[in-house]
Amino acid sequence: RTMRRAQAKSDTPQSYWRFVASQAGTLATYFGPQETTEIVGTLADAKLQWQQCNISKKGLDRLASRAAEELGSYEPGQLGELATAFARLLFDHSDFMQSLSRAV
Repeated sequence: RTMRRAQAKSDTPQSYWRFVASQAGTLATYFGPQETTEIVGTLADAKLQWQQCNISKKGLDRLASRAAEELGSYEPGQLGELATAFARLLFDHSDFMQSLSRAV
């Protein structure tokens, strides 16, 4: 809910979105496909600038690793949304991409 409120504001600072990415990575084990897709999509909508931030990069790495492990749990539409969101973030995670290419 907090993410949705912040997303509605156009002036939400990048530091907030980097914090969200790091916390989401920490909690990635507990997220299901719907939550993971929604979080990564929201970060892409917010145009997260993760390239210069190791903490948010680690968070995105954890989300992508978890998604790669649980790829069979995702519906085809969710996979498309998740792959698109990672692409919009310009985030390339080799394990996720390999798992995705094997699943397709």
